[in-house]
Amino acid sequence: MIISNQINVCQNSGLIFDTSSRCFDDISHPNITDCDLMIVIYRLILIDCYIERLFFPTAASLIFIGTILNLFSLYCFLKMNKRNSQNVYLSVLALGDTLNLHINFTIPILRQIDTIDDYFHNSSILCRVNGLLTEFFLIFPTWIVVLLTFERLICVLRPLKCHSLYTHKRAKISIFILVLIVICLCIYRFFDLKELYSAL
Repeated sequence: MIISNQINVCQNSGLIFDTSSRCFDDISHPNITDCDLMIVIYRLILIDCYIERLFFPTAASLIFIGTILNLFSLYCFLKMNKRNSQNVYLSVLALGDTLNLHINFTIPILRQIDTIDDYFHNSSILCRVNGLLTEFFLIFPTWIVVLLTFERLICVLRPLKCHSLYTHKRAKISIFILVLIVICLCIYRFFDLKELYSAL
């Protein structure tokens, strides 16, 4: 339904745009402002149609390339002989970025298909889980970079204590705590805020 509506609008916008120059015809007192506004709207619809045609192939290409490169990075970090805390952070970052690509780009593209979109419209749990994961993977990779940057800062300021402070185990603990904090920040997605406010 969504795709077919978009195709109809795009096909008709060319015809509308062609006839928009005749918007003064058969009007006794033409309103120049309304006519100009109508032409601008038709042009914007036409631009949107061209962007729509480019968006899906471009997004699909970026998802494909990003997934391959992130999984290759993850493989390299896991296979390195010298496994330190940086490798743990970078491995989690590569995995988080891959999941972020699929949750924030693949799912919206798939929802353009009517049957998949109907699942989301008919299942509030699915929508809430998707909302939680979307927000989680927007926040989580950023804070992994912050943890990694903070570790590098400590290593520059205290180079002798760096290896004892930042071990493989401590990096895993830091990531686990970060996961819990980000889940706590995103958990509101599971609750219907309208019902909560109406109860108050």
